[in-house]
Amino acid sequence: MTHNKPDKYFAFDTYQHTVSGNAGCNRISGRLEHTATQPNIIRLLQVASTRMACLDEQKTAWENEFLKTIQDVVRFEPLSAEGMTPRIALYGIDNNRLFILRKK
Repeated sequence: MTHNKPDKYFAFDTYQHTVSGNAGCNRISGRLEHTATQPNIIRLLQVASTRMACLDEQKTAWENEFLKTIQDVVRFEPLSAEGMTPRIALYGIDNNRLFILRKK
């Protein structure tokens, strides 16, 4: 069986204030909190995932780490350069970069 969905993806819906995606084996969803007065400040709340069996140990380890770390996101920053695919960096409370996401 083949599919066209990427293995891992994470989507922000600022109108519905939700996040969703796939962490490798399981779908994820949660709430997104942000305000117009502080547009780069975000909180990801009640992030949950399905618990389907994953036979790939590396995917399982990455997924567990991702789900744990995503709870620490407090802000984002655009990282676009001329001619490059748009990307954003997600940062934790101690200002460390947790992830870089790129637009598909």
